[in-house]
Amino acid sequence: MGVYISKPFEARTGLGLAIALSLRLNDADGKFAGVVSGGLRVRYFDRLFSGVTLGKNGSIALLYADGTLATRRPALESAAAAAKRSAHLGLFADTTGGTYLDASVRDGVERLYTYRRIGNYPLFVAVGTATDDIYDNWKARAWWIGVLVVLFNVVTLAMAYLFAQHLERRIEEQRRHAELAATDALTGLANRRALDERLDAEWRRAARERQPLSVLMIDVDHFKAYNDQYGHPDGDVALQAVARCIQANLRRPGDLAARYGGEEFCVVLPGSDLGSANVVAETIRHAIQALDIPHARSDAAVLTVSIGAASGTPAALGEQRTATLTKAADAQLYRAKTSGRNRTVA
Repeated sequence: MGVYISKPFEARTGLGLAIALSLRLNDADGKFAGVVSGGLRVRYFDRLFSGVTLGKNGSIALLYADGTLATRRPALESAAAAAKRSAHLGLFADTTGGTYLDASVRDGVERLYTYRRIGNYPLFVAVGTATDDIYDNWKARAWWIGVLVVLFNVVTLAMAYLFAQHLERRIEEQRRHAELAATDALTGLANRRALDERLDAEWRRAARERQPLSVLMIDVDHFKAYNDQYGHPDGDVALQAVARCIQANLRRPGDLAARYGGEEFCVVLPGSDLGSANVVAETIRHAIQALDIPHARSDAAVLTVSIGAASGTPAALGEQRTATLTKAADAQLYRAKTSGRNRTVA
């Protein structure tokens, strides 16, 4: 027979609860030779358990295999609470250890219990960690992780926003620089370089689509005399008014007005034949005259323009390209000026 371990009992010495231990002694022949016994105060386990960190609501207990409580930390307030047994305690008799989740029948706190048998003795140590303590630690970590994730996302979004703003500014600056490089500073129309690029592009498109391409050359009549009469500042104002008028009378998005040089302007009319180009030219000429800009040295007494128009198709002009059109329109402009000005020749 092994060591007998008693249930806790009140020691006669007045030293509190104790556990009796006894062991049968046999002689050399195996016959009964006596009993050795001793006692172990339960307070010993209380001191032993006090060095274990349990958390705010944790517990550690010494139990018998039948579920009887020997001692517990924290101590229970009543004997009735100590006498209660969990349904899970029936597991102790058949196992050497394990884990289970349960609300304590003694104090009602839900804990995750881990228990182990002490050697071959009918005693178990059960350590319980309160789920609230587990979740509190987890919640604290989760809260900080959540805060860090939110801060990271905010910083990322802020950086993305700043980068997008910077990129938009760069794109806008590049667009503005491109516009400035392609715009005549005085009139706001396309400049000569932009005109040449557009003419070349429209020529290629007309060749692909087998469409006509027309060009208008516009010259302000007696403009040198206008400057002499009214001064260059007023001359600049007059050129700006003429430029606005030309632009306002181009109805299609693909049409382009450009300052060719000095008081001369050029209009590109993709897809327009000579008849259509002549209609646009006359519309512009009448609109400029209707501005009623005084010109004392003009026969009309107001500022007028002369216009030369030319039209062609890439298939008919072959390798001569856009230079042929601009030269033809310029030749018609010369005819308009030599035949009395304030007219269109196509």
